[in-house]
Amino acid sequence: MVFAWLLLAWFSMGMSITHGALSELTPLANKFWPSMIYILYPLSGAMFLVDTLPHGMRQVVLYIPIVHANEMLRDGFFGSHFHAPRRKSKNLAVSLLRPGDDIYFSLPNDFDILTVPGIVSHQEDFFAQQSPMTVYLNMRYHLVLHLTFDHLKLDKNGINRMMRSYFNRFDDAYHYESAEALIMGMEDILAGEPFWEDNLDLAGRRAELAALTVNEKLFTALAFSREETASHSPKRHKGRLHALLRKLTLNGHLLPDRYFYRKPVLFPLDVRAHPKDSFRRRSTITFDQSSQTGYICRIDRDRYFSNRKRFDAVMKRLMENYEDFQAAYRENRKKLTTKEAWRDRFTRP
Repeated sequence: MVFAWLLLAWFSMGMSITHGALSELTPLANKFWPSMIYILYPLSGAMFLVDTLPHGMRQVVLYIPIVHANEMLRDGFFGSHFHAPRRKSKNLAVSLLRPGDDIYFSLPNDFDILTVPGIVSHQEDFFAQQSPMTVYLNMRYHLVLHLTFDHLKLDKNGINRMMRSYFNRFDDAYHYESAEALIMGMEDILAGEPFWEDNLDLAGRRAELAALTVNEKLFTALAFSREETASHSPKRHKGRLHALLRKLTLNGHLLPDRYFYRKPVLFPLDVRAHPKDSFRRRSTITFDQSSQTGYICRIDRDRYFSNRKRFDAVMKRLMENYEDFQAAYRENRKKLTTKEAWRDRFTRP
């Protein structure tokens, strides 16, 4: 850092001597000098990181002497946190695919993920993209991380609460396809190493999930009468009495049809799978006004109880062998994600 200060001082002295000599030769130097300083400031490296620039631009910028001094000064103050990671990766992400791959990749390699003020990332609302496929991937991502990393470790009760809250949200709100996709993800995780090795591209699972998604698939120009629907209200069916009724009746799945409302509830696309407001509804409509797309979910008691039975069986297996699954995934983190493992996969006949 001291050497960086000396370089900055040297550069400043050189610029000052040059300006002083030029100003003696011609008064035009004083007119052009402020403009040159304004141009030099954004090019000095004070407002950007060289590591973040494209390779071609980086090679050009490094010809500016003051950039080197600012990079050295920044490294002296903040260390490698302000540089793109260049440490050798010991572990490479295996087939988690999409949600969480960046986080899973950083954790075993001890990488820091930082945000830089002024830099933003834009993407579409996740709820607008949600489907049984994203539920499947998101659930696997959460469960794998909790099984793999010590500082994310949950005890049996914590895992049980987390998984049941995910499952109940979808199954109670008539999103039976998402609930089934969640169960499929759990079954794949409990299958262990053979599943990951045999399904690196997830082509088979993607086809199964695509075939599964029928009722929750977005349809354009969804036909329904807005006058025959009830608007979504987050305050509906709240309170201890309603909570008890929903729990005792499995969110209405044990109630006879005569106790149900006549109108379905209309949800915006970013409030899908809402168990409280789905209570005592024969159907729910999820609709996006801007794109005129949506889907309709109807109560299906047979599918509801089939999903619950299957989920309880998977959860029982997970709880009975929880420590074994944790040990296996910690070992597989080292075994399945090494460069040697990937080299072996790519060289298979």
